[in-house]
Amino acid sequence: MRGASVPHRQHYDKEHIMLKFHSVSKRYDDGTQALSELHLDIPQGQFCVLLGSSGAGKSTLLYMVNGLVTPTTGQVEIGGKALNRANMKSIRRTVGMVHQQFNLTPRLSVAMNVLSGALPFVSYLRAAAMWYPRVLRERACKLLAEVGLSPEHLTRRVSELSGGQMQRVALCRM
Repeated sequence: MRGASVPHRQHYDKEHIMLKFHSVSKRYDDGTQALSELHLDIPQGQFCVLLGSSGAGKSTLLYMVNGLVTPTTGQVEIGGKALNRANMKSIRRTVGMVHQQFNLTPRLSVAMNVLSGALPFVSYLRAAAMWYPRVLRERACKLLAEVGLSPEHLTRRVSELSGGQMQRVALCRM
């Protein structure tokens, strides 16, 4: 995001900043400079739109949030915690990413696709039997309702959904 400027419409207290990029730069091994001295604060509960030409660093920025790319310099904070190897596992439990390809399983139901996001938290036997604890099933229903999908969608195959509905299922899967 070379030369990016972000207008600040409202001042937020430090404790309300969910995502912070402080002096973040990224230079890849081939010499490509993807980000240069980026300063960006994203408040909790707010949406942020990244616009830029191809190669501007948008994907690099998003990959940093998941720890897939590390900054060459600077620091990324999520919820006030610096992103590093030591806390990566706990952060990945709370942060997800929906790619352009949703990678849903078309022949499975909406419910099973959403619950597949909980695989790291259930035993292999439960996952193989597709038996998820009640608390996870209830959470899946709540998440689907939050994105505007009704309980009737739970049993539908993903292959029967529109592109927008698939995207919402992918958001819930995290």
